[in-house]
Amino acid sequence: MSQMTDPAAKSALDDFDQDLDRVEQLLRLIHTFRDFAGEDAELSGYAKDLYDVAQVARTDLPVLSGSLLLYLVGRFESFVRQLVGTIVDDLVDKSASYGDLPPALRKEVLTRTLQINQNPSKFNHDATSAAALAAQLASNLASPTTSSSFYVDALTATITESNMRPDILAELFKRVGINAVWDTLGKQLALKTFLGEVGDDGCKKAAVARLDDIMSERNKIAHPTGNALFPDASTVEDVARYFRVLGQLLFELAIAPR
Repeated sequence: MSQMTDPAAKSALDDFDQDLDRVEQLLRLIHTFRDFAGEDAELSGYAKDLYDVAQVARTDLPVLSGSLLLYLVGRFESFVRQLVGTIVDDLVDKSASYGDLPPALRKEVLTRTLQINQNPSKFNHDATSAAALAAQLASNLASPTTSSSFYVDALTATITESNMRPDILAELFKRVGINAVWDTLGKQLALKTFLGEVGDDGCKKAAVARLDDIMSERNKIAHPTGNALFPDASTVEDVARYFRVLGQLLFELAIAPR
């Protein structure tokens, strides 16, 4: 996928990568702490205190790994919405009028603006900000093909109410006129290499299944039962690596000429 410079999209990717780095460092700490707890050592002072805690906490380390998985998924969801938001802003900048925007985007802005006004607090708005969005939408709709002074709030246009499962991710990109996201991703060598797939279709299916599995695991951790199994650090590390590959490719897709 060919690229062009987009500072906002690059900033979103850089912030996401930094958070992935942070999670991977914490996961390495879990590995080190687990290994330390398994050592038979003569210690004193703070080292002895830490060792005693490690003996008790060692079997509960997957709970910490699970918490990091929750953070990873939330960060990935935020990154995708932010990335699509940069496309929204770019489309607005390049459009002569509101009517030039992709129909799916205009429909989404209408739907979400109405939802926000029906229940402002659910979407982190108050009555005043919700009314301002409605007024702006009314202005856009009043002159859809003639006015160049229109505005679209990227946060409104990228609202999602479900986890970032494969279909939600694809639908978000479709709002900004980018269709068949998973077909495009399935053709990318970096993703094929990571997933160990050769063909486009096999890569697409594996990538979709991988993200779906991650979201299912996330939901199990967020709503644990008495016999819930939490992932170990190695499992969460693999999720971080997948998100790093996927994030880079989504960034390249977002900045590709349209």
